[in-house]
Amino acid sequence: ITTLDAASEVGSEGRLISSSASGITFLLPEAHANRLAAVDGVSSVSWANWFGAYYRDPNDFFAQVAIKADTYIPMYPEIVITAGSMDDFMRERDGAIVGVGLLKKFGWQVGQKITLTGTFAAGNWDFNIRAAYDPPDPAFGNELMFFHYEYLYEGTNRRITPGWFVMTLDKPERAAEIASTIDALFKSSVAPTKTQTEKAFNAGFITMWGNIGFLVSAIGTA
Repeated sequence: ITTLDAASEVGSEGRLISSSASGITFLLPEAHANRLAAVDGVSSVSWANWFGAYYRDPNDFFAQVAIKADTYIPMYPEIVITAGSMDDFMRERDGAIVGVGLLKKFGWQVGQKITLTGTFAAGNWDFNIRAAYDPPDPAFGNELMFFHYEYLYEGTNRRITPGWFVMTLDKPERAAEIASTIDALFKSSVAPTKTQTEKAFNAGFITMWGNIGFLVSAIGTA
């Protein structure tokens, strides 16, 4: 939680996040991506979702994020690869990028196969660690794990869809205007949105991750 709390203080001025208006844990349809990309001022769109799982000990919680890697990674210069290969990660559906803090914490190595126990997405999930990252800004956190959204989507019989969309902006100073435009666009849809700056989203996300960590621990030890 300390690491995540530090992360809540960072966030690019040039990125907006759209999540469900009903709450962060509610899912959104992939089809939103095309409409978001057409909004004036939005230069690129990607999406992600959280993954509640643990490695061996459910009390030793860390955050895992499923990402649409081909569009998400270019948005985040904070993900600086220091070991392994981004190409290897991109080629493997079950590939993963982990922070150097996780390598140290669990004694993992690039090239190692690990198995996480899913809670909300039940079962054993195998991953191949293909790259490690070390962010230039420590506040970004070096104990995150990123893996392919497609792996989660297909592994849950297409049940889990995007949890939030990330957008880069042509002109960050228009962030508030663009956020309002996006939410108005989806206001009458079956999946209305709440769009905010990345920093504001991160701050709200801390509470959710704390609750997820508690639930993962509770479910894992039940």
